[in-house]
Amino acid sequence: MENSKFKLILIALLMVTSFSWAARQGDRKTAIRLYENKEYKVLDSLRIIVYSRTERIIVQKKMQEVHYETNYYFSNSKNSEIMRLTILNIETAFPEDHKMHDALMNAFPEGEGLSEYDTFHKTFRINRFLDQNLSK
Repeated sequence: MENSKFKLILIALLMVTSFSWAARQGDRKTAIRLYENKEYKVLDSLRIIVYSRTERIIVQKKMQEVHYETNYYFSNSKNSEIMRLTILNIETAFPEDHKMHDALMNAFPEGEGLSEYDTFHKTFRINRFLDQNLSK
């Protein structure tokens, strides 16, 4: 009985969203967040947490041509829902900040540049933008 309780608790813990550190590429450590049984690589966490996830895409079914596509995601906190990094989802995450919504459309027309990294400021452009434009 105790063994089955332990297994249930362990399974529940594995299913719950959590951060873990996983060794990647030698000794370099990369933060990984598990969310809905998928791994998301943590890239930045200035204002929102920016993630990437590389997914396998089968392009042609007959020849099984496989491509890998990296998509970008975000969440407001380490325990909140992970959403695709789009203008609409950013606006949804901050529903009351209409000034920021307008500035967002001007700074990232049609969502271009949302997933770009600013090497000078060492953060993603969206995080720098939010840091400057969100109501405090």
